[in-house]
Amino acid sequence: MDDKARQRLLDSQAALIGSLLIDGSIAGEVFAAVPETDFLSEGMLALFRGCRGLFLAGKPVDPVLLAQALGDGYRQTIIDCMDLTPTAARWRDYAAALRRDAATERLRSLGLRLSACADPAEGEQLLTEGLGYFDRRTGPQRQTLREGLEALEKSLADPEQKPKYLPMGFSALDGRVRVYPGKFVILGGYPSSGKTALALQMAFSMARSCRVGFYSLETDFRTAFNRLAAYLTGTNYAHIQDGELTEAEEMHLKELTPFFKLDSLTVEHASRLNVQTLQASALSQRYDVIFIDYLQLLESDLRRDATRYEQTTRVSMELHRFAQDRGVAVVALSQLSRPDKAQKKPRRPTMSDLRESGQLEQDADVVMILAQDTEKPDSGDRLLYIDKNKDGKLGMVRLAFEGETQRFSQRIRQEEPKKGYGLPKPRDRWKAFENAEPIELPEEFKE
Repeated sequence: MDDKARQRLLDSQAALIGSLLIDGSIAGEVFAAVPETDFLSEGMLALFRGCRGLFLAGKPVDPVLLAQALGDGYRQTIIDCMDLTPTAARWRDYAAALRRDAATERLRSLGLRLSACADPAEGEQLLTEGLGYFDRRTGPQRQTLREGLEALEKSLADPEQKPKYLPMGFSALDGRVRVYPGKFVILGGYPSSGKTALALQMAFSMARSCRVGFYSLETDFRTAFNRLAAYLTGTNYAHIQDGELTEAEEMHLKELTPFFKLDSLTVEHASRLNVQTLQASALSQRYDVIFIDYLQLLESDLRRDATRYEQTTRVSMELHRFAQDRGVAVVALSQLSRPDKAQKKPRRPTMSDLRESGQLEQDADVVMILAQDTEKPDSGDRLLYIDKNKDGKLGMVRLAFEGETQRFSQRIRQEEPKKGYGLPKPRDRWKAFENAEPIELPEEFKE
């Protein structure tokens, strides 16, 4: 770091501290907008933390109180900060300069550490750290009721601002499940229930309008694309796997596959993958949607002796935060705990059967459970239960599954199963409000 850059960074830190000490009324806004990680000088960081400590203790952010809290050794530095700052009114400009200068310095430091890294794993960790430097979120965003309603009116008047939901590929599903960037979706099911085939089909549907990354932690490239080819062209999957297509199938495959070539759908294969590397990869490829097959195979940043419950809980929380913070839709496949063999009557799987953590059903915006139709086991039908849906209705969608072509299709008749995996009894969502007192409209809003 050259002398000019070092001095510029020091000045921006000092100007922000000086602003706090000149006008303590801005303290709340400053602490909400400026993270302490932007203070790279230990002395300035101590002053920033001291000011924040006074504010949180309900005391004035005052130079005398700060000097008393930190000691006489900081007295001259406090005076210098105030002398350097012409006015507190420009504190937002100082904060922006500080954020820019601190990010630049961290990137320079990162470059030096990368040049000295010992192995690829260390370099990968450093690159993941570097991506965080471009995160411009500094605190909660605010919007008043007036601003929110004005934004709503503007969006309703502009057809271009109409919400664009990601197509799931089935009309009965698209009418109920509204998925868009920022949502976290769980697709659960028992092994061999068809989760991967269904997820690939959904991924292809979404890839026609946005960039999709399909992260496969157990299925290799060949298997994934064989399944997609069988689904897209209606060719026998086993024949594609074995490389023994009939003459008609080979001709059919050659004629149809050129129509489905999309650069917007990418399969990413990794036998071992942690959440941080996944996030870095998704951001670098600018995916709008990522599929994860499957969630329990992802590794977290917890210690090695952490339990599987702790690991899965951490992964779920990180994926939920990533979807919200980065505006990427996340569709994660999840295994279910195996049913109790002692049960005489089959019980249809629910959210509580998601393997290894109850955090999954808490974090997800949508939870869908894929199960075989136990009433008609020979039909090949699958029942897709929508057990959690923050923006829509719960229910069930009946899908026909053709194993030969790995293809799901929607049944025209959506009758509910009668003996097998039935739907839970509907809850009366309004019952809790029967005895509630009516809300009176304020007088100033009455005509």
